Amino acid sequence: ELSALILKKLKTDAEKYLKEPVTDAVITVPAYFNDSERTATITAGRLAGLHVLQIINEPTAAALAYGLDKLDEDQTVFVFDLGGGTFDVTLMRIESHRLEMMATNGDHRLGGKDWDDVIVNWVAEEFDRQHGENPLLDLQSYQDLQSRALAAKIQLSSRPRTTIVHNHNGKSIKLELTLEDFEKMTRHLVEKCQAICEIVMREAKMEWGDVDKILLVGGMTRMPMVRKMI
Repeated sequence: ELSALILKKLKTDAEKYLKEPVTDAVITVPAYFNDSERTATITAGRLAGLHVLQIINEPTAAALAYGLDKLDEDQTVFVFDLGGGTFDVTLMRIESHRLEMMATNGDHRLGGKDWDDVIVNWVAEEFDRQHGENPLLDLQSYQDLQSRALAAKIQLSSRPRTTIVHNHNGKSIKLELTLEDFEKMTRHLVEKCQAICEIVMREAKMEWGDVDKILLVGGMTRMPMVRKMI
């Protein structure tokens, strides 16, 4: 029912944009979804008032969106999908316009929010050290800090340093965070991503040299540290 609410919102947005009713849909799901999760997604689509034509894997959808199935050469594609809350890696083979999944893995508890949380906890510790108060105990302050951390992370994708200002209970703190320090603080998260990539390559019994194309999907792949690791 929760999925249905989200699909209903997407349906409404699409109708507003297209200025016509939307009746049918192809719904994408993470590659690791099992049969019951896929069936539940079809049910959610029906509850949202949609005629579900097909359920397809998100990595397949990414390859189709990039038009890789239209190219004439056969190729091996590595889809690296790191979003706000989930991480998926899929190795696929495209041969004579057919897409075949060779190996897939992921962590549905790893995503951009983990990077945000590192900044949030760092600011909170500094605030506590300077003012003897934990700003995370107040919900409003926590939410405010969460959005500041997200903004700082985005800025560090295109510049070497950023400033974070946080106010709580009449007290404030101003900190500078460099890209270099941020990369050190979140190295363990990047290493987690790397380990999953290696598992997928081992499962497919392939070397990195066998990969023809790498598709970067999801907002977190804009982070320089993620691109460097790949």
